[in-house]
Amino acid sequence: MNRLDNFEFNGFEPNIELRRQCQEIYNLVEDRSPSESTKQVSITKVSWGYKANLKVTSASCIFEVSVREREPSHLVNELYKRFSEEIINWNRNRIFSP
Repeated sequence: MNRLDNFEFNGFEPNIELRRQCQEIYNLVEDRSPSESTKQVSITKVSWGYKANLKVTSASCIFEVSVREREPSHLVNELYKRFSEEIINWNRNRIFSP
């Protein structure tokens, strides 16, 4: 296991570009997450490619996103895209709920 601040890498050593990309995505997740939330992110090398899991936990909600891709750079971008969709839906429901 290898760690980059808040990312956990399992089964492989990320290159410098992937490390940079992960840190950028983590910062974006941090900015869009509910206040006082905790974040856990892992990327694991598997036989067919990579899988990633993101979990954001706050007092009011839990977001969990899982993604599978062949390339780790695509994986990180897709992880953020899916997380963004979850945040948009959460905000929409929170604002427009009766």
